[in-house]
Amino acid sequence: MTPRIFFLLLFFLFSAITFAQKRPNLIPYRKGDLWGYADSTKKIIITPKYDRCFPFVNGKALAETKDSKFIQIDSTGKIVKTFTYKLHEYMRDGMLKISVNYSEEGIIDISGAIVMPPKYLSIEILGPDSFEVTLPGKKGTINRAGKELVKFIPFETDMMDTPLTIMPSGDCDKPCFWSSFSEGMAVVAHKGTFGYADTSRRVKISCKYQMAESFLHGLGRVVFEKPGQVITKPYKDANGEQVVTAVIMLDGYVDRFGNEYWEE
Repeated sequence: MTPRIFFLLLFFLFSAITFAQKRPNLIPYRKGDLWGYADSTKKIIITPKYDRCFPFVNGKALAETKDSKFIQIDSTGKIVKTFTYKLHEYMRDGMLKISVNYSEEGIIDISGAIVMPPKYLSIEILGPDSFEVTLPGKKGTINRAGKELVKFIPFETDMMDTPLTIMPSGDCDKPCFWSSFSEGMAVVAHKGTFGYADTSRRVKISCKYQMAESFLHGLGRVVFEKPGQVITKPYKDANGEQVVTAVIMLDGYVDRFGNEYWEE
C-alpha cells in the first residue's frame, strides 16, 4: 500500500467517524409540557405545540398532537401524513407500539413504516426482532416474519399481563454497563441512576437520570424527576390511610456531548 493510499484511507475513516458523531439538524425539544424542534444551539425551529415528538428520519418525524392525533411532519412542521391508529407507548429499539381503537395492537418503526400489523390483543417489544404477542387464548414470542421464537402457551386476557422489568440493583460501586453499544454510546447504571459511556468505556454523560434509552439517530432519551419537588416519605393521615407523594417525572433528549434539549 502506497503512503498516498494509506493517508486517503485514514482521511475517509476520520470523515466517516466525524459524520457519525454529528448531531442531527433538528432535535426534539421540550419546553414545559409541549414538544417542538430546535437546532444544536437550542434555537427553536418548530414551535413546541405537540404532546410528543420523535427524531427526524429522512426529513420526516413522527409527532402526537394535543388532541391525540398521530401525525408525520416535514422539516418545516407541515403535516405530511395523519395516521388512523393511536400511539400507545414510547420508543424502544427505534420502534413504537400502536393500536386501532386502543384494542388491536401492532408496531411501527420511527420512520412510520409498519413492523408488526395491528392485529394482536397485546404486543411487547422484547428486542429488535423479538415480540411477545397475545392472541385469543394464547401468548408467545415471534419475530417480524411471524416465526415462533418461544412456543405459544394457553393464556386468557383477564390474567395478569405485566411485562418483565429489570431494575438496577444499586450494588454497583462504579458504573456498570446496562446496554450494548448503539451509535458508539452505551447506557450505564450506577446506584439506581443512568448515564452513558463511549467506546473507550469511560462515562461521558454522568449517571444522573432515572432512566436512559439507547442512542438512536444521534440522540438518547432520558427520564428524570422534575426539579424542585418536595418528596416526603410515605405516612398515614388522620384516618389511617397511607399517603405517598406522587413523583412527577419528565423526559427529554441528550446528544453524545451531554447537551440537554429541554427547558421548564
